[in-house]
Amino acid sequence: DWVLLLNLKEIDFGPYESCTYPDIHRPIAASEAIIDEELEIAELKVSSEDEDFPAKNLLDNNPETYWQGFAPKTSQTITADLGSTKHFDYVHFECANKLRFIQFRIMGSNDGINYDLLTERGKDTIVVGERFSRYFDATSGDYRFIRVFFNSDVTQDTPLKLSKFAIYTKKNN
Repeated sequence: DWVLLLNLKEIDFGPYESCTYPDIHRPIAASEAIIDEELEIAELKVSSEDEDFPAKNLLDNNPETYWQGFAPKTSQTITADLGSTKHFDYVHFECANKLRFIQFRIMGSNDGINYDLLTERGKDTIVVGERFSRYFDATSGDYRFIRVFFNSDVTQDTPLKLSKFAIYTKKNN
């Protein structure tokens, strides 16, 4: 039997390509969000939903109802269509779970096909739930479609549960 040992410091693997990530901005406390208008969401699509906890619960303003995907350890996507290109300053969601860690990315599009990465929360992990149930991400842009991709969390036995999803403009914008 042979074993090949490589000294990686001496091997040239060619040019390095990487993704361009947006500027990092810190998450903000709900009390710091200077919201003005909640933008109307013309259509909301999710990658999956449990029939007992449908996506419409994200928009009903009832903290007792929530949406969840049908598989606990799979990634989920929420896509909001604002009907036309609009300026926004915050993406907001409220978590109905107990404390949990999440990772996500926020993307924007004007055609619903080609998306720009606006925020990547994959390197840092956000805690949501209980006293941290209201989350505002100070992501802004001018887009018609806003997509949030929630990375799966294989350590959790229950799916992510969100009771609200909203997009806001900032006061004095």
